[in-house]
Amino acid sequence: MNSLKFKNIYKKYNDETTVVDDFNLEINDGEFLVFVGPSGCGKSTILRMIAGLESVTSGDIFLDNKNITFENPGKREIAMVFQSYALYPHMSVEKNMGFSLKMSGMPKNEIKKKISLAAKILQLENLLDRKPAELSGGQRQRVAIGRAIVRNPKLFLFDEPLSNLDAKLRVEMRLQITQLHKQLKNTMIYVTHDQVEAMTMADRIVVLRDGKIEQVGTPLELYHSPANIFVAGFIGSPKMNFIKVKLIASTNQNTTISLPCKKEFTLPLVLPENSEKSDEVTLGIRPEDIELSNDGANMYVDIETIEHLGSSTLIYSKYQSQSIVLNIQGTYFNEDSSTVGIKIKEDKCHLFTNEEKAFEKRI
Repeated sequence: MNSLKFKNIYKKYNDETTVVDDFNLEINDGEFLVFVGPSGCGKSTILRMIAGLESVTSGDIFLDNKNITFENPGKREIAMVFQSYALYPHMSVEKNMGFSLKMSGMPKNEIKKKISLAAKILQLENLLDRKPAELSGGQRQRVAIGRAIVRNPKLFLFDEPLSNLDAKLRVEMRLQITQLHKQLKNTMIYVTHDQVEAMTMADRIVVLRDGKIEQVGTPLELYHSPANIFVAGFIGSPKMNFIKVKLIASTNQNTTISLPCKKEFTLPLVLPENSEKSDEVTLGIRPEDIELSNDGANMYVDIETIEHLGSSTLIYSKYQSQSIVLNIQGTYFNEDSSTVGIKIKEDKCHLFTNEEKAFEKRI
């Protein structure tokens, strides 16, 4: 079993700057787990601590119930794929993939078997004699992944491996890594700041901010039930709209709010425990959960910009000083008026306290 456990992990620099703060997490055997968050949130530092490339200030890391916190990196049975390909330019693809095995003293026939298997998985059979300079960015990244596969590690670590690729290659490599996980069934930990990668690849996502876990869950759990404003705004593209609204009444069954236009409606959401009650809360609604509506409109907004994406249209609008984005299906042209009515899907609404906590849903 290739499970991983973090227990009270701290990482500090110069005994002052805390990069990872009391980090606790269990990663299941065979799981594809993604760390996501803004730059500087500690995700790459956590990955490097797993690999042994970064020391742990305090706490313990367990791989298969074995404490590897101070284990030599070469003995951890972990393979890491970096953002930069880090290939030897003077070596062929075959030699790049087999170099670590050669240095470990593995027999040549065994090395050849492992390279052949990895090359078949990654569709590199016809490229084994080429040098890195003769390869595309996607091919180089596949070679870097192949170099990890041949080691047959207990754990794969990916540190933003697609960030140097163009948009088309990113999509292709994303699919290849997902298929690779299904094929190998190894535990994989993937770091990215791209929430689209996180949503499409992960079994579970860990959202990080300032070295702390904000929420852990499946992609759809985080999308439909964000724990706070930070997660709600980070997961989803375009991001969730946030509108300041007035709290009219709150019971243990529902909450009544008033929109800035004075329109009231009641939602099956209740104030989370130990939260301060305030006259003002934040309504969260995703762009695809707002409709254009002439009849029964909740609000009337002023259109600022329209982006045509082909299958859908993004409408950037404002109500007073608050920005509101709509994502509607199909093509929309607005030649007659810059003001339109919108209707918010009440069953898709989220509410957040001033402390950023999400109101709890009542089904």
